[in-house]
Amino acid sequence: MIICLKKLSVLLVAFLMLCSFSSVFAEEGKITFYVSPNGNDSNDGLSEANALRTIEKASEKLAGMTTNMTGDIVVNIAPGYYELSDTLTLSNAHGGTNGYNVIFRGIGDGEAVISGGSPVTGWAKVEGSPLYKATLTTVSVVRNFYVNDYPAVRARSKYNYTYKAAYNIEGSEYSIDGILVDSRNLPRFEHPEELETIWKGSWKHFRIPVENIIYDSPEYEGSAIFKLQNPGWDKASTVLKAPVGGDGFFIENAKEFLNEPGEFYFDSREHMIYYYPYPEEDMATARTYVGKTETMLDIRGNTKEQKV
Repeated sequence: MIICLKKLSVLLVAFLMLCSFSSVFAEEGKITFYVSPNGNDSNDGLSEANALRTIEKASEKLAGMTTNMTGDIVVNIAPGYYELSDTLTLSNAHGGTNGYNVIFRGIGDGEAVISGGSPVTGWAKVEGSPLYKATLTTVSVVRNFYVNDYPAVRARSKYNYTYKAAYNIEGSEYSIDGILVDSRNLPRFEHPEELETIWKGSWKHFRIPVENIIYDSPEYEGSAIFKLQNPGWDKASTVLKAPVGGDGFFIENAKEFLNEPGEFYFDSREHMIYYYPYPEEDMATARTYVGKTETMLDIRGNTKEQKV
């Protein structure tokens, strides 16, 4: 199998640029498929006029043609944008046989962009604010957002908070239910259930969502109770190099922290993403995406001996 690459950007959105030159392979093979943004997956894909719409459909079709190949199988991908809603898996069924190759390549002028991201459009200015917002219904969580191919920063605390002590609920099925945090300099978050706590240890990096924050508890004066989502927090607290009292963490995805250019916040209840643009960014023309498919391409053979 040959995948002709022009550029690979190792971001979560993970753009995969397919090369667009035609002189690499002199022999196009016995079977040629065509994929185009203007195609249709109900087509046979065997000509430019009857191109397929998705690379997934092309890989599905060729998988049944590789048992006893008599020539190369070429997938010609026209310039344009191709969104992967799930990981594209290529196995032995997609590999060449009898000394012939399965070839994925870009054709024509321009780039064929395979993206694990979902485009964000329809930006509107938030009245009385430097922020812009856009409706986003294609994902439920946004940890990665890109503006003109540059990663933005998820709105986060500017300094670390400290894990003072463990918090346990009487009768809980878990060994630990949360932590106590000094309530000084801690905002009263409108939607604490949207927050994630980020712990960066020497060997491990933990990301634990918040279930709720209890302020002004008479039992814990001067502290806020962070109820963290279980069973995740319970499991994280029992592994080697687990977070312990005295460790620091920061908080992500709080609208209260969205106060600098280049930052974003996603409200999952409103299905709305907010962004604070830099002065030179025009949100009417900016190319914006959120990460959706974490693993774009998975190529694996049956065994070490039976490689793709």
